[in-house]
Formats: sequence, structure tokens, C-alpha cells
Amino acid sequence: MVRALKPRTPPFSAQAFFERFPLFTFEAFREAHASTGADVATTSSLIAYHLAQKHVSRLRRGLFVTASGTCDPWVLAALLTPDGVIAYDGALAFHELMPFDLSVSLLSRSRLRPWVYDDIGFRTVQPPRSLKKSRALTSLVERHLIGGHQVRVTSVERTLVDVLDRLDLIDDAWTIVTAFRAARRLDVATLVDHALALNHAITAARLGSVLEELGLGSRAQLQALEDASPTSPDYFDATTRQEQNAFGPRWNLVVPIWLITGLRGQLTRAPRRP
Repeated sequence: MVRALKPRTPPFSAQAFFERFPLFTFEAFREAHASTGADVATTSSLIAYHLAQKHVSRLRRGLFVTASGTCDPWVLAALLTPDGVIAYDGALAFHELMPFDLSVSLLSRSRLRPWVYDDIGFRTVQPPRSLKKSRALTSLVERHLIGGHQVRVTSVERTLVDVLDRLDLIDDAWTIVTAFRAARRLDVATLVDHALALNHAITAARLGSVLEELGLGSRAQLQALEDASPTSPDYFDATTRQEQNAFGPRWNLVVPIWLITGLRGQLTRAPRRP
């Protein structure tokens, strides 16, 4: 009787790993190296050797780039935390709804201090408490394969609503105009459902006013947003109190005139602030 021989595990090649993943985490390198039976100490020694030889360099604790590699900002953001989802300003830029302003926000349960690399600022944002934990980092999230890494990004619809919910995470409200006008084939039902799921009256009102000016949304969808809007007047953006505004009684919302004309296509660039 001839015994079947077990296939041998191919030897680990750090060089092959570096060629496949120019940007990588220690955990990913350790996992690949461990497949050959190496322990953590051996992996740490191997990384130390390649650091000394300048084959790789350390960007921050547990994150490395090869000597010939480039730091794609989306991959870099995805590797900063195990559960990170590119969102808000970062997602707007990823979906080309606004120019990349060298700022990337990540939805993540990890709390990291704001970090700047190559003039790009990265920050983590805690998931909205109004969303169930099981959905906060998975609902309306797309997965894109970039440089061998899976990059998670909020969908266009979720991104637009999330930004309405957190105006503090974008430069100014004019971004709303450019983003909504740049978006194509919006699923209004998804916009409305996500806004209602966030359970913030001001967010429902902001979305309702935007959809109304764009001529989007059915009567029932706009009514659902109206029912969830504030019961007393509020500002679309509190930083525009000193500007020319208009009150929308349907939404109980005080909205800058330039935002209304911008959504209607009557204004093509941001106005000068007083």
C-alpha cells in the first residue's frame, strides 16, 4: 500500500509578498508567514531584517510600505483600522462627487488620533449610535479591490445622507450642492430610508429640502421626511446665520439662499462668505 504524500507547503518569500502588497500591515505579513509554521517572534525578526536593509519602511506602528511602493490613500485608509469604512469627505472624493481635499474620514469603532501622511489627513469617526451595531459598518457599504486589498466605502446614497447628518465633516455646505448635482441615478428610496434610520430630525429636514429643490422624490417619500423633521425652526447650517437665508415652513428649516439657487442650477460656484 502506497501512502499518499502530503503536499509540501511552499517556502515563504518575503519578496514575493512585497511585490504583491507594496502597502501592508504586520498582521497580514504575519498571517502569510505563519502559513509556513513561523511564530510571531520569527516574523518580527524577518520584518526587522527588511527594515534594516531598507526594503521596507514603517509608516506607523504595524503599517509598512515597500521601498518601491506607493501609498494609495484609499488603501492606506483601509489599513488603518480592522473595521474601517471610508466615509463622509473621503467617500465623496472616492465617488468623485467632490475634489479630493486631502482629508479622509473613516467610520470605525477604533479610536485613532488624527494622523497626517504625505499631506493627507486621516481621522476616525464613531459609527452613528442610532444605527444598530450590526448595521453601522455594513449597511450600504461597497467593497472595492485596490492593490490587492479590499477597500470598504459607503455607497453614494449613504455618503450623501451621512454628510447631511455631519456637516462638520466637510468644508462647508456648498459641498452639498456640488455633490448632489454630480451624483447620477440616485436611488431616492435608499436616501430616504437611510435618513430615517439615522433618526435625526435635522437630517431628515435637510434631505427633504434638498430633494424638493432638485425635484426628486415621490409625495410619500417627501411626506415621510416632513413627518420626521424638527418641530421648531432650525438652521440648515448654523455657520450661515449671518447670511441671506430663506425659511422653509415645510421643513422648519432656515436655508441659505445660495444653497437653494445652487441646487436649482442657478449658481455654479460657492458664494463669498460675509
